[in-house]
Amino acid sequence: MENHSEKIQEYIDGQLDGDDLLQFEAQLAVDDELRNLLALQKEIHDILSQRVVSKEMEFRGTLTEVANNFRYNTAYNVFNIRRLASVFIIVSILLIGALLFF
Repeated sequence: MENHSEKIQEYIDGQLDGDDLLQFEAQLAVDDELRNLLALQKEIHDILSQRVVSKEMEFRGTLTEVANNFRYNTAYNVFNIRRLASVFIIVSILLIGALLFF
């Protein structure tokens, strides 16, 4: 049974070639149980492939969103720091000037 599963997966993935492929296809032609196992495993493979693709696209969207948020928030934070630094410098100059004249 385990050997069938491995061979079936190799067949689905296109990894069988030469004599192995010919023997597997010959066995498929005469073995109803093997055909049923192939159909079942192919269906499971297709379902999992679709889920992986949909999850991959969802994951890519999330990564893009995070990257955009980081990019824009970083620019916003840098702007705020520069603005705060400017205000600090102006206040410092005013305080120093006030101390010198008073």
